[in-house]
Amino acid sequence: MTDKKQSIATITLPKNVDVPRYDRLALRPRIVHIGFGAFHRAHQALLTHRVLNQEGGDWGLCEVVLLSYDSLISTLREQQRLFTVLEKVESGNQAIVVGAVCASLHAAVEGKEAILAQLADAQTEIVSLTITEKGYCLAGAHGNLDTTNAHIQHDLRYPQCRASLPKRCAAATRRVFPLLACSPAITCQKTARPPNARCLILPA
Repeated sequence: MTDKKQSIATITLPKNVDVPRYDRLALRPRIVHIGFGAFHRAHQALLTHRVLNQEGGDWGLCEVVLLSYDSLISTLREQQRLFTVLEKVESGNQAIVVGAVCASLHAAVEGKEAILAQLADAQTEIVSLTITEKGYCLAGAHGNLDTTNAHIQHDLRYPQCRASLPKRCAAATRRVFPLLACSPAITCQKTARPPNARCLILPA
C-alpha cells in the first residue's frame, strides 16, 4: 500500500467548501506579491480568488519569499499552490480553498535573479508587498533601527550581500524599477499604526 501524503489538492472536499470555479491553468502571474503571510492570504489573495470566481480571467498571483527560513512556500507547492481560509460569520464558518496563486519563488531556492526577472517580466502588472513588524527590524517605542538584529548586523558587515528584508527590498527596487513600464508598487500595511507608517519610503 502506498503511503501518499494527502492535501486539499488530492482529497475529495465536502460540498459546502468554496472551491475555485475558474480555470487555474489559464492564470498568469499578473500580480507579484512579496511576503506570503497570513494578512496577505486572508486579504489580497482571498479577494483575488473571489474576483476570479465571479469574473474569470487570468490574473494570478506569484508569491515571493525572501527569507530562507520561511517554509510556507514549500507547503504551498505540496498542495498545488492551494490553501484554505476559514471565514467566520454569524451563520457559521465557511471554508474557502483559494486557488489564485499560479507561481511561487523562494530566494533561497530559485535565487534572487529569478525574482528580479519576474518583477521585470512583461506579464507583471502589479507588485505588492506586506511586511510584518518584525520585518522592519525596528526596536523601541520610537521605532529606531535595531542594530542588535542579526540581519542588520550582517548588512553592516557585508553591505554587498544583504540579509535583512528592508535592504533586500531596497536593492530589488533600485534594480527593477527602471525596467518597469507602468507596474505600480503597492504596500499593503496598517499604515496608521507606528512605526510602520514612517517606514513606507521607497529608497532613493
